[in-house]
Amino acid sequence: MSIDQDVRPGPAALLDAFAPGEELVGALECLSPAALTGEDLAAYVRACARVQNRGTARLLEGMHHLGRAQADRTDRRAELDEFSGDEVCAVLGWSRTMAGRKLDLAEDVAVRLPQVGEALWEGRLDEPKALRLCEWTRDLADDHARHVCQVLLPEASELPVGELIRRIEQTAAALDPEWAKRRQKRAEQNARVILSPN
Repeated sequence: MSIDQDVRPGPAALLDAFAPGEELVGALECLSPAALTGEDLAAYVRACARVQNRGTARLLEGMHHLGRAQADRTDRRAELDEFSGDEVCAVLGWSRTMAGRKLDLAEDVAVRLPQVGEALWEGRLDEPKALRLCEWTRDLADDHARHVCQVLLPEASELPVGELIRRIEQTAAALDPEWAKRRQKRAEQNARVILSPN
C-alpha cells in the first residue's frame, strides 16, 4: 500500500527560487497576498522587493543613457553634463534637484561603483542602501570606494540603513584615516542656512 503525498513546492520555495525577471513577475501576478499565510507571504514580499530593485536598476540605466543621449543617434556623449537633468525633468516631471540626485546615483552605479549596480539588478540591494554606499564613499579614492562596497555588499541587504552607514564609516576610516576630515570639510562647504520670517 502506498500513500501519495503532494510534494510540489509551496509558493515560498517557488518565489525564492526565481531571479527578478519575467518568471518572477508572472508568478507574482498569479498570487494574491490576501490568500497567503506566514512563510508564503514573507516570500511574496521578498519577491516584490527583488522585482522593484531590478526596476530601479533598469530606470537608473535608462536615465544614464538619456542624460548622455544625442538627437537621432544611438551613440552617447562620454559624460553627463549640466543639461543632462533637463531631459529627465521633462520625461518624468521631476525637479532639477531630484533629477540631479538620481543622475548622480545612475552615474555612480554605472561607472564608479558597478558592483552596486549589479546588486541592484540582481534584486539583492534596494535604492536607499545603494544611495548610501555611493554617497558615503564619494570622498574616497575610487579603488577604496570599490573595496568598501566589496566588503559590505554581501551583508548590506540584511542591515538597516543606519548600521550600513556605521559600517561604511568604519571600513572607510580604516582604509583612509583622512577620509572623515575630507567628508566633514565637504559637508561644511555644502551647508547653507535658509532664513525665513516666522
